[in-house]
Amino acid sequence: MTSELSRQSKFDEDASQLDHFLDGVQSTLGEEDPNKSMEESIIRVRLDDLKDTCKDFRHRQQDLDALNDLGYRLPLKKTDAERLHNLNNRYYLCVMTSHDQLLCF
Repeated sequence: MTSELSRQSKFDEDASQLDHFLDGVQSTLGEEDPNKSMEESIIRVRLDDLKDTCKDFRHRQQDLDALNDLGYRLPLKKTDAERLHNLNNRYYLCVMTSHDQLLCF
């Protein structure tokens, strides 16, 4: 029982960390892209932000995989299962959006 509670606590903590990460990513992705007539330094900063976001996703993929693995091993309540499902959807939507925005440069 204690082990299961410990794993549930880890699930909650890891899910919260990924939620926080995705909040930051969505904030970055929500920023308006500079137009081609703006200063090169402004465009460069935006491009670097998008590149960093894509790199962050590569590093965070293992966190998401570990959370999914933990979720499969736990008897998740319906709300936790929905949270995990929504987190995965949100994660992959942000990945696709960040790659699309990077390609538009």
